Amino acid sequence: MLSINELKSLITDLQQNKVTEFSLAGSVVTLKVSDSNKAINLSAPVYWGGNFIPISVREAIKKRPPFDDRVIETYLTLDDEAFQVILHYDGQAQAAKPEVFGALMDEFGYLVDHWREWLDEKDRDDLVHVVNRP
Repeated sequence: MLSINELKSLITDLQQNKVTEFSLAGSVVTLKVSDSNKAINLSAPVYWGGNFIPISVREAIKKRPPFDDRVIETYLTLDDEAFQVILHYDGQAQAAKPEVFGALMDEFGYLVDHWREWLDEKDRDDLVHVVNRP
């Protein structure tokens, strides 16, 4: 959860630069606003695969997750070059009241956290367990 001062700072940064990054739910979130200030985009990596994205993770992003993801409409993309799964939100940039903006950030943070946990769990499903027997 971001404080009112942090939210105001983000809004000011957006007005000046059209893009900003900040930490939320353990991830670096990129926040962009369109040139006409009518649309915003939030994006954050929710899975890092090192040098591989396992089949179970690729399949999981095609399914409905086991947590509520319907409050705001988001979508996932694969970045095969960086071995990441990225969560995105595209929406209308309204008169950015810190309370409304804060609620959006809270919901996006919730989704970032839950997607990361679920995809990490799927990643562990692909591990091969080797038992050493004497």
